[in-house]
Amino acid sequence: MFSEAPGLPQNVEAYLSAVEEHYQEDAYNSLSIEGYEVSPALIDHVRNGLWNPAEESADIQQKDALAAKGFCQCYFEVYSLEILILDVFYLL
Repeated sequence: MFSEAPGLPQNVEAYLSAVEEHYQEDAYNSLSIEGYEVSPALIDHVRNGLWNPAEESADIQQKDALAAKGFCQCYFEVYSLEILILDVFYLL
């Protein structure tokens, strides 16, 4: 029914680099599926920490940016856990 799990990557740096390279595509697909209208520019705006609803009126009105911010925070939590898991595994 399901394919076999690929296991741990042989090259951790290459794996994490590939995860990083797909961030924008992953964010766009995840948010679009949920019905948010996001663009690569908006995703980068949020990811780079430029989204500031406290001072930017355009950001206050941007609910899609809020969704992108949520994705960004979740992404980095998962990414940090991947690093931790891989570090622990390869130290053992």
